[in-house]
Amino acid sequence: MTALSNHKHELFAQELARGASKVEAHRLAGYAGSRSAACRLSANVNIKSRVAELQAVEAISTVVTIERLTIELEEARRLAILRGNASAAVLAIMAKAKLHGLISRDQSGSMPEQIVEPPQELQRSPREIARLIAFALAIGRRQLLANAEEEVVRIP
Repeated sequence: MTALSNHKHELFAQELARGASKVEAHRLAGYAGSRSAACRLSANVNIKSRVAELQAVEAISTVVTIERLTIELEEARRLAILRGNASAAVLAIMAKAKLHGLISRDQSGSMPEQIVEPPQELQRSPREIARLIAFALAIGRRQLLANAEEEVVRIP
């Protein structure tokens, strides 16, 4: 489905897809913001379909997978090696190993003699781990790029 032909309906659907309330989306689309009118408009089949389509597109573009994180960690590792930053390369390798469940550390940071599951309140879902790693990669990538730009500036 493409954008709705009625511009206000399209704006209303976009705001609903972003998470706005029906009344707020109604107001942002240029209407008066009537609760009953917002409810009626949100029940429109075309608007429901458009909201579902917009949300599906957004969901696909924001999915973080273990495979994608592994690729990004490998890119970070290669860049770290190219920059001569061994510690960053080791961190990327360790992150990949943790992501794939190959390494488990206890609270003190040392390797246990046997793998022990952490208490339930300390366990994280694979999705949480993926988000944390993605965040760490974004920060690391910014730092590596900033360092690379500084090196380019310092060339005699």
